[in-house]
Amino acid sequence: MKSYSSWLGLLAWASGITLAPADHIILVQGAAGDAAKYEEPFREQIQVWQRAAQQGGHQATTVLPNTADQLQRLLATVKALPADAPAWIVMVGHGTDDRRSAKFNLSGPDLEATALAALLAPRLAETLIIAAFSASGAFLKPLAGPRRIIVTATQTGAEGSYSRFGYYYAQAIAGLGSADLDQDGAVSVLEAFLHSAQSVAQFYEAEGRISTEHSVLDDDGDGTPTRSEKFQGVRPLPPHLDGVRAHQLHLQPSKADSLLSSAQRSQRDSLELEVRKVIQARSTLGDEAYYQKLEDLFLQIAKI
Repeated sequence: MKSYSSWLGLLAWASGITLAPADHIILVQGAAGDAAKYEEPFREQIQVWQRAAQQGGHQATTVLPNTADQLQRLLATVKALPADAPAWIVMVGHGTDDRRSAKFNLSGPDLEATALAALLAPRLAETLIIAAFSASGAFLKPLAGPRRIIVTATQTGAEGSYSRFGYYYAQAIAGLGSADLDQDGAVSVLEAFLHSAQSVAQFYEAEGRISTEHSVLDDDGDGTPTRSEKFQGVRPLPPHLDGVRAHQLHLQPSKADSLLSSAQRSQRDSLELEVRKVIQARSTLGDEAYYQKLEDLFLQIAKI
Protein backbone atom coordinates (compact mmCIF):
# COMPACT_ATOMS: atom_id res chain seq x y z
CA MET A 1 0.00 0.00 0.00
CA LYS A 2 1.26 3.47 -0.82
CA SER A 3 2.80 5.51 1.95
CA TYR A 4 0.08 8.15 1.85
CA SER A 5 -2.59 5.57 2.73
CA SER A 6 -2.12 6.37 6.37
CA TRP A 7 -1.79 10.15 6.49
CA LEU A 8 -1.47 11.92 9.77
CA GLY A 9 -1.52 15.71 9.92
CA LEU A 10 -0.33 17.42 13.05
CA LEU A 11 -1.63 20.98 12.99
CA ALA A 12 0.29 23.10 15.45
CA TRP A 13 -1.47 26.42 15.56
CA ALA A 14 0.88 29.42 15.63
CA SER A 15 -2.01 31.79 16.25
CA GLY A 16 -5.76 31.71 16.44
CA ILE A 17 -8.94 32.80 18.08
CA THR A 18 -10.98 29.72 18.90
CA LEU A 19 -7.82 27.65 19.43
CA ALA A 20 -5.01 28.88 21.64
CA PRO A 21 -1.45 28.81 20.28
CA ALA A 22 -0.59 25.72 22.36
CA ASP A 23 -3.51 23.70 21.00
CA HIS A 24 -2.93 20.81 18.62
CA ILE A 25 -5.09 19.09 16.03
CA ILE A 26 -4.04 15.65 14.87
CA LEU A 27 -5.60 14.38 11.65
CA VAL A 28 -5.33 10.64 11.04
CA GLN A 29 -6.13 9.04 7.70
CA GLY A 30 -6.34 5.31 8.26
CA ALA A 31 -5.71 2.48 5.82
CA ALA A 32 -8.18 2.42 2.94
CA GLY A 33 -8.29 -1.34 2.52
CA ASP A 34 -9.80 -1.18 -0.96
CA ALA A 35 -7.68 1.71 -2.19
CA ALA A 36 -9.60 2.20 -5.43
CA LYS A 37 -12.84 2.61 -3.51
CA TYR A 38 -11.90 4.39 -0.28
CA GLU A 39 -8.51 6.07 -0.67
CA GLU A 40 -9.82 9.23 -2.32
CA PRO A 41 -12.88 9.74 -0.02
CA PHE A 42 -10.68 9.49 3.07
CA ARG A 43 -8.06 11.82 1.62
CA GLU A 44 -10.74 14.36 0.70
CA GLN A 45 -11.99 14.45 4.29
CA ILE A 46 -8.50 15.15 5.59
CA GLN A 47 -8.03 17.88 3.00
CA VAL A 48 -11.30 19.55 4.01
CA TRP A 49 -10.08 19.69 7.62
CA GLN A 50 -6.77 21.14 6.48
CA ARG A 51 -8.39 23.79 4.29
CA ALA A 52 -10.74 24.76 7.10
CA ALA A 53 -7.74 25.30 9.35
CA GLN A 54 -6.01 27.44 6.77
CA GLN A 55 -9.15 29.50 6.20
CA GLY A 56 -9.19 30.17 9.91
CA GLY A 57 -5.74 31.72 9.62
CA HIS A 58 -3.87 28.76 11.09
CA GLN A 59 -0.68 27.21 9.75
CA ALA A 60 -0.34 23.46 9.59
CA THR A 61 2.67 21.20 10.01
CA THR A 62 1.98 17.87 8.33
CA VAL A 63 3.62 14.58 9.29
CA LEU A 64 3.14 11.35 7.29
CA PRO A 65 3.72 8.18 9.35
CA ASN A 66 2.63 4.75 8.11
CA THR A 67 2.43 2.62 11.23
CA ALA A 68 0.76 2.45 14.62
CA ASP A 69 4.17 2.89 16.26
CA GLN A 70 4.68 6.23 14.56
CA LEU A 71 1.17 7.33 15.46
CA GLN A 72 1.68 6.29 19.07
CA ARG A 73 4.93 8.25 19.28
CA LEU A 74 3.15 11.35 18.03
CA LEU A 75 0.25 10.88 20.44
CA ALA A 76 2.76 10.51 23.24
CA THR A 77 3.83 14.08 22.57
CA VAL A 78 0.21 15.18 22.97
CA LYS A 79 -0.08 13.79 26.49
CA ALA A 80 3.02 15.78 27.38
CA LEU A 81 1.39 19.09 26.46
CA PRO A 82 0.69 21.58 29.28
CA ALA A 83 -2.47 21.05 31.32
CA ASP A 84 -4.10 24.08 29.71
CA ALA A 85 -3.38 23.00 26.11
CA PRO A 86 -6.40 21.34 24.47
CA ALA A 87 -5.95 18.82 21.67
CA TRP A 88 -8.18 17.60 18.85
CA ILE A 89 -7.72 14.07 17.46
CA VAL A 90 -9.57 13.38 14.20
CA MET A 91 -9.56 9.80 12.89
CA VAL A 92 -10.88 9.04 9.39
CA GLY A 93 -11.01 5.54 7.89
CA HIS A 94 -12.18 2.03 8.78
CA GLY A 95 -12.54 0.31 12.13
CA THR A 96 -13.36 -3.18 13.38
CA ASP A 97 -14.66 -4.74 16.58
CA ASP A 98 -14.74 -8.48 17.29
CA ARG A 99 -16.08 -7.97 20.87
CA ARG A 100 -12.61 -8.70 22.23
CA SER A 101 -10.75 -5.79 20.67
CA ALA A 102 -11.85 -2.63 18.86
CA LYS A 103 -9.35 -1.36 16.33
CA PHE A 104 -8.73 1.56 13.98
CA ASN A 105 -7.20 0.30 10.74
CA LEU A 106 -3.70 1.52 9.86
CA SER A 107 -0.98 0.31 7.53
CA GLY A 108 0.60 -2.55 9.43
CA PRO A 109 -0.67 -3.27 12.97
CA ASP A 110 -3.96 -1.56 13.76
CA LEU A 111 -4.46 0.81 16.68
CA GLU A 112 -6.55 -0.72 19.46
CA ALA A 113 -8.99 1.37 21.47
CA THR A 114 -7.33 0.29 24.71
CA ALA A 115 -3.92 1.33 23.37
CA LEU A 116 -5.20 4.78 22.45
CA ALA A 117 -6.85 5.10 25.85
CA ALA A 118 -3.59 4.16 27.57
CA LEU A 119 -1.67 6.74 25.56
CA LEU A 120 -4.09 9.49 26.55
CA ALA A 121 -4.70 8.32 30.13
CA PRO A 122 -2.13 10.61 31.79
CA ARG A 123 -3.45 13.62 29.88
CA LEU A 124 -5.41 16.07 32.05
CA ALA A 125 -6.03 18.78 29.46
CA GLU A 126 -9.21 18.89 27.43
CA THR A 127 -9.18 16.43 24.55
CA LEU A 128 -11.64 16.26 21.68
CA ILE A 129 -11.83 13.02 19.69
CA ILE A 130 -13.69 12.76 16.39
CA ALA A 131 -13.86 9.04 15.52
CA ALA A 132 -15.19 9.14 11.96
CA PHE A 133 -14.90 5.47 11.07
CA SER A 134 -16.89 2.24 11.11
CA ALA A 135 -17.29 0.42 14.45
CA SER A 136 -16.05 3.58 16.22
CA GLY A 137 -18.76 3.31 18.87
CA ALA A 138 -16.61 0.68 20.55
CA PHE A 139 -13.94 3.35 21.17
CA LEU A 140 -16.21 5.58 23.24
CA LYS A 141 -16.22 3.90 26.64
CA PRO A 142 -12.44 3.19 26.72
CA LEU A 143 -11.75 6.85 25.86
CA ALA A 144 -14.45 8.58 27.92
CA GLY A 145 -13.53 10.59 30.99
CA PRO A 146 -13.31 14.08 32.48
CA ARG A 147 -12.53 16.83 29.98
CA ARG A 148 -13.11 14.48 27.05
CA ILE A 149 -15.43 15.39 24.17
CA ILE A 150 -16.02 12.35 21.98
CA VAL A 151 -17.96 12.03 18.73
CA THR A 152 -18.23 8.61 17.09
CA ALA A 153 -19.70 7.75 13.71
CA THR A 154 -21.45 4.68 15.10
CA GLN A 155 -23.26 3.86 18.30
CA THR A 156 -21.67 0.44 18.73
CA GLY A 157 -18.80 -1.65 17.44
CA ALA A 158 -21.31 -3.86 15.64
CA GLU A 159 -21.97 -1.13 13.06
CA GLY A 160 -19.00 -2.16 10.95
CA SER A 161 -20.00 -1.13 7.45
CA TYR A 162 -18.34 1.78 5.64
CA SER A 163 -19.21 5.01 7.45
CA ARG A 164 -20.35 8.12 5.59
CA PHE A 165 -20.53 10.25 8.73
CA GLY A 166 -16.99 11.60 8.43
CA TYR A 167 -17.61 13.18 5.03
CA TYR A 168 -20.60 15.15 6.28
CA TYR A 169 -18.82 16.08 9.50
CA ALA A 170 -15.77 17.50 7.73
CA GLN A 171 -17.96 19.63 5.49
CA ALA A 172 -20.00 20.89 8.44
CA ILE A 173 -17.17 21.76 10.83
CA ALA A 174 -15.49 23.70 8.02
CA GLY A 175 -18.31 26.24 8.25
CA LEU A 176 -21.20 24.88 6.18
CA GLY A 177 -24.01 27.43 6.46
CA SER A 178 -26.82 24.89 6.82
CA ALA A 179 -25.01 23.32 9.78
CA ASP A 180 -25.07 26.59 11.76
CA LEU A 181 -28.26 25.70 13.61
CA ASP A 182 -28.30 28.66 16.01
CA GLN A 183 -27.26 31.12 13.29
CA ASP A 184 -24.42 32.63 15.30
CA GLY A 185 -22.02 32.65 12.37
CA ALA A 186 -19.99 29.57 13.37
CA VAL A 187 -20.46 25.80 13.39
CA SER A 188 -19.76 24.14 16.72
CA VAL A 189 -18.66 20.56 17.35
CA LEU A 190 -22.22 19.84 18.46
CA GLU A 191 -23.82 21.48 15.41
CA ALA A 192 -21.54 19.54 13.05
CA PHE A 193 -22.56 16.35 14.86
CA LEU A 194 -26.28 17.09 14.57
CA HIS A 195 -26.04 18.14 10.92
CA SER A 196 -23.97 15.08 9.98
CA ALA A 197 -26.27 12.65 11.77
CA GLN A 198 -29.23 14.09 9.89
CA SER A 199 -27.37 13.97 6.58
CA VAL A 200 -26.50 10.30 7.12
CA ALA A 201 -30.13 9.48 7.92
CA GLN A 202 -31.30 11.31 4.80
CA PHE A 203 -28.78 9.40 2.65
CA TYR A 204 -30.06 6.00 3.77
CA GLU A 205 -33.68 7.10 3.46
CA ALA A 206 -33.12 8.36 -0.09
CA GLU A 207 -31.41 5.07 -0.98
CA GLY A 208 -34.23 3.05 0.56
CA ARG A 209 -31.74 1.27 2.80
CA ILE A 210 -31.58 0.48 6.51
CA SER A 211 -29.00 2.72 8.17
CA THR A 212 -25.85 0.94 9.30
CA GLU A 213 -24.49 3.85 11.34
CA HIS A 214 -25.89 5.94 14.18
CA SER A 215 -23.49 8.58 15.50
CA VAL A 216 -23.29 9.54 19.18
CA LEU A 217 -21.71 12.26 21.32
CA ASP A 218 -20.39 12.29 24.89
CA ASP A 219 -19.01 15.50 26.39
CA ASP A 220 -19.81 15.15 30.10
CA GLY A 221 -17.31 12.35 30.67
CA ASP A 222 -19.73 9.70 31.91
CA GLY A 223 -19.23 7.31 29.00
CA THR A 224 -22.97 7.30 28.25
CA PRO A 225 -23.41 8.95 24.85
CA THR A 226 -26.37 10.76 23.33
CA ARG A 227 -27.80 10.32 19.85
CA SER A 228 -28.85 13.26 17.70
CA GLU A 229 -32.55 12.45 18.15
CA LYS A 230 -32.23 13.44 21.81
CA PHE A 231 -31.67 17.12 20.97
CA GLN A 232 -34.17 19.84 20.29
CA GLY A 233 -32.19 22.24 18.17
CA VAL A 234 -28.90 22.44 20.04
CA ARG A 235 -30.45 21.71 23.45
CA PRO A 236 -30.35 18.19 24.90
CA LEU A 237 -33.72 16.82 25.94
CA PRO A 238 -33.95 15.79 29.63
CA PRO A 239 -32.53 13.68 31.15
CA HIS A 240 -29.66 13.83 28.66
CA LEU A 241 -26.74 16.06 29.67
CA ASP A 242 -24.40 15.92 26.68
CA GLY A 243 -23.86 18.74 24.22
CA VAL A 244 -23.23 21.88 26.28
CA ARG A 245 -19.43 21.83 26.10
CA ALA A 246 -19.43 20.54 22.52
CA HIS A 247 -21.50 23.56 21.51
CA GLN A 248 -18.80 25.89 22.85
CA LEU A 249 -16.06 24.46 20.63
CA HIS A 250 -15.48 25.63 17.05
CA LEU A 251 -12.82 25.08 14.43
CA GLN A 252 -13.53 28.54 13.06
CA PRO A 253 -14.86 31.34 15.28
CA SER A 254 -17.87 33.57 14.75
CA LYS A 255 -17.34 37.31 14.24
CA ALA A 256 -18.63 37.93 17.76
CA ASP A 257 -16.15 35.48 19.26
CA SER A 258 -13.31 37.06 17.32
CA LEU A 259 -13.86 40.25 19.32
CA LEU A 260 -13.21 38.44 22.61
CA SER A 261 -9.84 37.60 24.05
CA SER A 262 -8.93 34.00 24.85
CA ALA A 263 -9.40 34.76 28.55
CA GLN A 264 -12.84 36.28 27.95
CA ARG A 265 -13.98 33.28 25.93
CA SER A 266 -12.75 30.91 28.60
CA GLN A 267 -14.55 32.87 31.31
CA ARG A 268 -17.78 33.00 29.29
CA ASP A 269 -17.64 29.27 28.57
CA SER A 270 -17.17 28.50 32.28
CA LEU A 271 -20.15 30.67 33.18
CA GLU A 272 -22.31 28.98 30.56
CA LEU A 273 -21.42 25.60 32.04
CA GLU A 274 -22.41 26.93 35.46
CA VAL A 275 -25.78 27.94 34.01
CA ARG A 276 -26.28 24.37 32.86
CA LYS A 277 -25.48 23.06 36.33
CA VAL A 278 -27.99 25.43 37.93
CA ILE A 279 -30.69 24.32 35.49
CA GLN A 280 -29.96 20.69 36.33
CA ALA A 281 -30.24 21.45 40.06
CA ARG A 282 -33.50 23.40 39.85
CA SER A 283 -35.59 20.81 41.70
CA THR A 284 -33.30 21.00 44.74
CA LEU A 285 -32.74 24.77 44.79
CA GLY A 286 -36.24 26.17 45.04
CA ASP A 287 -37.56 28.93 42.78
CA GLU A 288 -36.05 31.92 44.55
CA ALA A 289 -32.51 30.53 44.72
CA TYR A 290 -32.82 29.13 41.20
CA TYR A 291 -33.74 32.44 39.57
CA GLN A 292 -31.25 34.40 41.65
CA LYS A 293 -28.37 32.16 40.62
CA LEU A 294 -29.39 32.37 36.96
CA GLU A 295 -29.66 36.16 37.12
CA ASP A 296 -26.21 36.47 38.65
CA LEU A 297 -24.68 34.25 35.97
CA PHE A 298 -26.49 35.96 33.10
CA LEU A 299 -25.32 39.39 34.31
CA GLN A 300 -21.70 38.17 34.39
CA ILE A 301 -22.03 36.76 30.87
CA ALA A 302 -23.61 40.02 29.65
CA LYS A 303 -20.68 42.02 30.98
CA ILE A 304 -18.25 39.89 29.01
